[in-house]
Amino acid sequence: AGYAREAAERSLDFAFNDLKLDRIVSFTVPANSSSWGLMRRLGMNRIGEFDHPNLAERHPLRHHVLYELRSSNGI
Repeated sequence: AGYAREAAERSLDFAFNDLKLDRIVSFTVPANSSSWGLMRRLGMNRIGEFDHPNLAERHPLRHHVLYELRSSNGI
């Protein structure tokens, strides 16, 4: 596993086991296949899309995809 995956797995473990969070959400632009690919490999599910409110309407990075992982999914 690469550094990004290892860091993400440890973060998810901390969030679910130490902080007792019910879910984690993550987002990126559709063109960032490395990021959403990692989200999928971590077991995250794509739950939607949105336009980032802090970016101009025609900004090329405005559109995002949204993923989530619920604590019941495990890692």
